Amino acid sequence: MLPRERVLAAINHEEPDRVPIIIGGSAGKFYASAARTLARHFGIPEAELQPVPAGFKYILFHEKLWQELGVDVRFLYPQSCKKELYEAQQTGGEYVDEWGSKYKFTDPDGAWVDIETKPVLADADIPAIEAYPWPEPDALLIEGLRDRAEALHREGKYAIAVNRPFAGGIFDTAKYALRGTEQFLMDLALNQDLVGVLLDKVCHVQKRYYGMLLDEVGDLSDIIEIEDDLGSQHAPLISPKMYRQLIKPKHAELVSFIKQKAPHIKVLMHSDGAIRDFLPDFIEIGIDVVNPVQPGAGGMILDELKHEFGDHITFAGAVDVVGDHGLRGSADDVTTCVKQTIDALAPGGGYLLGPSHNFGPEIPAENILLMTEIAREYGRYAR
Repeated sequence: MLPRERVLAAINHEEPDRVPIIIGGSAGKFYASAARTLARHFGIPEAELQPVPAGFKYILFHEKLWQELGVDVRFLYPQSCKKELYEAQQTGGEYVDEWGSKYKFTDPDGAWVDIETKPVLADADIPAIEAYPWPEPDALLIEGLRDRAEALHREGKYAIAVNRPFAGGIFDTAKYALRGTEQFLMDLALNQDLVGVLLDKVCHVQKRYYGMLLDEVGDLSDIIEIEDDLGSQHAPLISPKMYRQLIKPKHAELVSFIKQKAPHIKVLMHSDGAIRDFLPDFIEIGIDVVNPVQPGAGGMILDELKHEFGDHITFAGAVDVVGDHGLRGSADDVTTCVKQTIDALAPGGGYLLGPSHNFGPEIPAENILLMTEIAREYGRYAR
């Protein structure tokens, strides 16, 4: 099967020839050290590694890496509408994001940022939120995307996925960038009228950005990613009741908007942590794929997830990058982990194999190679 056929069969809950491999997007990127080591292994000059999106020096990429690893999906990465972001990342400096909040890069690889000042709407009331100058997408967002999508489409080989246009989704943006985590969690309990206005505004902006992306490359794409991290390592960040009352309607609105503009496209929800309680809601609003499926998080027991939800949603990721006996471990640990993950999630389709988060510097490059080798052999359905 061609990689695209393999991916779409799995998402449609059919068994392809083997488990598809997904690397890229929000959870599954190569941090610089891992990319450089793999490049040396495959004879790729380090100078040819490309940052994705352009300017993000901590996320490196080369097409040959995907080919050698047998990756079945190719991601399109929208550009930030803030060129200052790229400059700040290169210098370790500060930047103001699309929402108006100020950040500073805090490590030499430019991988992490800390918010520098109080979030821009931390003290705002409803009139101030309504009057705020909300961001609008500009042409930089889609720069180069159509050419990349058309080249992949002409090749006709790989599934094409569109990465999300913002660092955070509707919930994460309100929580982190605009109100601050502590304040927003209190708002959810004590100031729900304000929360409703804020989420309406953020959802409207996100729809504008997704609309521009879909107008540009939706006809050539198979998957598009949305995001909101709803779980900690141990439990949901908010109760399912609160999610259903306040956040779910906005997720449903965004998913509906996407599918109205591109009915063929599959929606992938990136949501970290202990999110088992939200899976019925994701299914109900039309989410097709959930990622990264972190097996060490509370309640995220793979065979139970497959039994309870596997007929209705596709799991992507799930190969443990956190525990000592996953991709951080020995070759035997990796072999056991990958095989157990395939055994739990692959039967009947509905599984795209990948890491349970990004490949950080603590993941040996040889373990990444081993993961994909096992996936391509042990992951065959006719074995």
